[in-house]
Amino acid sequence: MARLLELIARGRAVSPPASGEMLGLVVSQTVRDRLPAGLPADIVVGNKTEDWENVTHDVAIGRAPFGTDVIVTLSEQNGTAPLARLSADVYRYLATGVLPPERP
Repeated sequence: MARLLELIARGRAVSPPASGEMLGLVVSQTVRDRLPAGLPADIVVGNKTEDWENVTHDVAIGRAPFGTDVIVTLSEQNGTAPLARLSADVYRYLATGVLPPERP
């Protein structure tokens, strides 16, 4: 998934027009309570979610002022809060270079 999202973000998945269409699809995703929830509102995020019994997944392309990044999460936990916290921590680190505090 990470490689596919990278190709989409770079405009190299199939073709530039097809990549643009794919990016539009993930940006229009309506489930925003995972990775996008941990990011500032002005960050453009395209994500794709998946739920199975006792797992919560999300993959995302985020376009921030400091660059475009891809993040893939495969969690064996139910719930969306850990994914939102993770994306907030990653964003903070990429924006400032400061590692988040350790959590138990």
